[in-house]
Formats: sequence, structure tokens, C-alpha cells
Amino acid sequence: MKKTILISIFSIFLLMILPAFNSTVIINVEDSEVQINSSLSTSGTEKIYWQDNGTVIVNKEDNYEWGYKLCSDGKGGAIIAWYDDREILPNTNIYAQRIDSNGIKLWGKNGMVICNNTGRQGDPNLPTEELDICSDGNGGAIIVWRDQRRDEGVFDGDIYAQRVDLNGNTLWTDNGTVICNSTGEQRYPKLCSDGNNGAIITWQHTRTTGDEDIHAQYINSTGVKQWGAINDYNGTVICNINTGDQEFPRICSDGKKGAIITWRDKRNTESYFNIYAQRINWTGLTDWIDNGTVICNEKNDQGGGATGSNPPEFSICSDENGGAVITWRDEREGTADNYASIYTQKINSTGNTKWAKNGTVICNITQSEQRFPQICSDNNGGAIITWESLGEMDYEIYAQRINSNGDSQWIKNGTIICNEKSGQRYPQICIDGKGGAIITWDDFRNAPTSYDIYAQLINSNGQTQWNRNGTLLCNYGTLEQTAPQICTDLNGGAIIIWRDNREDASGDVYAQRIGTPITKSGTSESSDDDDDDEVVR
Repeated sequence: MKKTILISIFSIFLLMILPAFNSTVIINVEDSEVQINSSLSTSGTEKIYWQDNGTVIVNKEDNYEWGYKLCSDGKGGAIIAWYDDREILPNTNIYAQRIDSNGIKLWGKNGMVICNNTGRQGDPNLPTEELDICSDGNGGAIIVWRDQRRDEGVFDGDIYAQRVDLNGNTLWTDNGTVICNSTGEQRYPKLCSDGNNGAIITWQHTRTTGDEDIHAQYINSTGVKQWGAINDYNGTVICNINTGDQEFPRICSDGKKGAIITWRDKRNTESYFNIYAQRINWTGLTDWIDNGTVICNEKNDQGGGATGSNPPEFSICSDENGGAVITWRDEREGTADNYASIYTQKINSTGNTKWAKNGTVICNITQSEQRFPQICSDNNGGAIITWESLGEMDYEIYAQRINSNGDSQWIKNGTIICNEKSGQRYPQICIDGKGGAIITWDDFRNAPTSYDIYAQLINSNGQTQWNRNGTLLCNYGTLEQTAPQICTDLNGGAIIIWRDNREDASGDVYAQRIGTPITKSGTSESSDDDDDDEVVR
């Protein structure tokens, strides 16, 4: 008891004096190391686990790294995939790295090669859309990408995939297993786990006529495709309606070895996009209406537009009961750039929409733009959604929880995640495993030193748990850290990666783990200091 008291007093003393120093102190308590990061301020409820300003994932000098994504390794760490130009441009190749819960890289200094075939893998023009990753359920991952080995023309590409085990060994065909290499162009692949060490992959297919369709393929744990004839590499058609384009598929598991796929769709008019969805079962048969069930077909655009480096603006997650929850940017109230709302819809396993026709409103503030919504499950049949909201001068980050009945659970038009000066952008979200979520974004509050990385935990009741307006993860130097991606650490926290220009303008990839330590009683420390500061918008 005396030892515990002395350790507690000593720890408090250290926390009082450490802010004066830019250092990291290790305390050994009964053979357990506790690391205190003194140069990054925290509220006392969160813990930044790895070194200050992040652990480097890849920093090949003068090389660009694009399209980075990550997934849990199932053991408290993460597997990260990206494409880079360490070979001679215009060739770009696929690499991956595994980092454990302690921030230790396990697959070499700058990652293991996944594909270094001729031609370009991925596409720097819209990098977040040309590579994806999911857990294989056994400590490894399955990675999918757009590949131009067959034809290096700008408008050609195929879909390839590779499985990598927990030790960094590739398990399928060298340089990837072909998923689709049919005539025309394949791009924007997305995937989800089949729950049995394989994956379901979807992509956008451009026919020779120029029309855009949606296809899918199921690949098992040994890298053998399960749908279509042996020599058929077209995949199963999800939507090939002859009117309008179908673009940018998104996917989540249906929990029964199948998947639910959503996309934006111009079948009703060439003037704007609507949102549709389809379920495909493990046998490769679509379960809902041919060419998809309508999620929203209101006037004006739903799902935003991919312009420059901006991704399309809709997202999907499982409802944990064979269905899905979908959210999107919606311009039904107006088409001006500064007027857009966020809507959402739930669709059950039989293809019936469960909430208001054409979606339930999440945020629709008059003459204000809401954009880039992201979603994760609340583990109770609903979802948590985060997005950018245009304030008086800059974009801010908000969030809302919607329950299984379609009722918003938090403040009308969203709870503040961050409304600091100078603007925040590109939020990403993952579950905390307790009905809440962890949200990360890049943040310009420290201008003129450019963008930095912040994060916030919000619990199931809509209370932010960490520093007001977010906990700082990285603000190294005067160059920017931007475009974070996130996955759960399976322990109530998250692993976050980002693009970092601290070494040179080409950019590297760094990572950090953040969470809320568990007390001896088995509960997390929490804070609701911000309750009185919330406002109705």
C-alpha cells in the first residue's frame, strides 16, 4: 500500500514538472513500463502510447507515398498499405508494414513489397480511391489495388489483390492475384472481409462504350475467386443499367459471408447523382432489386463529387444485423457550394429502407455547407456519423449518433467535436467498442505552421472525453501533417496514420496510437467537462 501511494505521489509530481521539458519519461512499476509523453498536452484521460509526434512508417528519401490505408492486425496493432515511387516514375509499387501495439515496426524499416510488377500500381490523381485493405481475421491482411501492368495508358487499369500473413509473407500469386482484367477500365476497388480469411471486392468498371458499372468478386483464403467461370475475370455484375453512370462503390459485410454495396448513380438524370445499394450473398447472387435498391433519389446531387483530390461524399457501415447504414452529402435544399446537408438511411437484410423516405436528416443548417461524412457502427443497430460543417468563417468537425429507429441521440444538427479557429477538415472515424467513436482530422489552428493531426473520443452519450477541441497527435516543425486514416486498436483506442512533410516535400507516413487507459475496476476514465459548452445549432 505504501509503495502504491509513493508511486502515485511521484507520478503526480512528474506530471506537474514535465510540461516544462520536451521529453519522454519511462516509469517502471512492478516490471510494467508506463510511458509519459511530456511534450504533447493531454487532459489526463487519454494516453498517447508511442513517441511524440508519431512513429515513422515509411520515409524513403525523396520518394512519394500515396493512398495509404490501414486495418487492425487483430492483436492491438495495425497493418498499413500504400503505393510509392521508390522505383523510377511513373512506376509506383505496393508496400505494406505491420506495427504492433507498442509502436514497433515488424516488417523492415520501410515496409515489405506487395507488388513491384512493371507499370503503375495505384493512381496519384485520386489516391484514396485506388487501394484498400481489410483484416484477414488471422493477424494478416488482404490488400486490393488498381494495376496498370497490362497497359500503362492513363485510362486503363485492372484490379489485383494479395493476402499477407502476420509475418509479412505474401500468400497468393507473386505480385498479386488478378481479380478483374477484362476489356475496358477497372478502378476504385473496395473490399470487406468474408469472415473466413477471404474477402469480397467491388470496383467500378468502364465499358468500351464509356458507361460506368459496378462489379464484385469473392476471393477465398487461398486466393481462388469464387464467382464466375474459371477464366472469367469480369466478376459478378452489381449494377449495369444502361442509363447513366454508376460510380465509386462502397462496401460493408452483411455478417453472413456476403456484402452490401452502395454507389452513386445517374440513372434518373445526367444532371445529378442519387444513391443506390445492393446485397450480394456468398454464392454470388444479388438479393435485392435488379441493379440496386434506391436509397435516395431526391433532386440535385447526393454523394458529392470527386473533384481534384476530393473523394466522393458518402459512406457505409454494417447495422450488425445483416443490413447497413449509409450516409451522404445531400443538396436537395439547394445547389450552391455553401449549402448542403447530411442525410442517412438504414436498409435491412431484405432490402427494405427503414427510416424516412430518401433519408433521415442528420444536419441541415440553412445556408451552411456540410460535407465529407464518415460513418461507423454504434454496435447497437445504429451508427455514429462525423462530417465537416461550415461555421462563420471556417470548417469545423461535428458528429451525431442515430439509433436503430432512425432517431438522433445527440444535439440537433450535431455535437461539436472541434470548432477551433482557422479550420478543420477530412474527419475519419472508427468504433471505440463501447458504443462511442474516435474521430481524427487535420487542423489548421496552429497556422502559419500548416496542418496538424488531432483526435477526439466521443462516448455513446455524446460527451467528448479528451481535450476540448481534440488532443494533439502531431505538430512537428513548420511543414504539414495531413490526411489521417484510422482503425481501432481493439482496446478502446485507435491507431492513426497520416502524411507528414517533416523530412521533405515528397511526404512520408507516420503513425500514433491513442486511447483511454483502463482503470483497475475495468472501466475507462472519462470526462464530460464540455457538457455546458455545447450549443444548439
